[in-house]
Amino acid sequence: MADYVKNKDLYNELCRCQDVSINYSLELHEMFQKMVDKFSYKFSYKFEDDRKDCKSMAIEDLYRYWTNFDRNKTTNAFAYITQIIKNGYAKGWRSLYPHGFESSNKVRISIYNIWNL
Repeated sequence: MADYVKNKDLYNELCRCQDVSINYSLELHEMFQKMVDKFSYKFSYKFEDDRKDCKSMAIEDLYRYWTNFDRNKTTNAFAYITQIIKNGYAKGWRSLYPHGFESSNKVRISIYNIWNL
């Protein structure tokens, strides 16, 4: 299998697993892992353990919500799964940093030391 996940393959595998009424197949598991791994590098983390925690939250959400995919509404399984992953990462981030960073109330808006509070 390639290093990326194609929408058509993901859609077919989701439909196959829903038809057979199994939790998930090995192929679907590998696709989920690839998508979560690729998505984790879209963000920067202060600590590598934070990245792992957010990845685990995204995977947990995937296995909880992937069965809600409705093939009668859309054939874009990639967008559906990606949104679940994104929400899982956000949930993990909010659990790690409930109040944000300490310096998040100051934003530098120019190179001339003008700050927005």
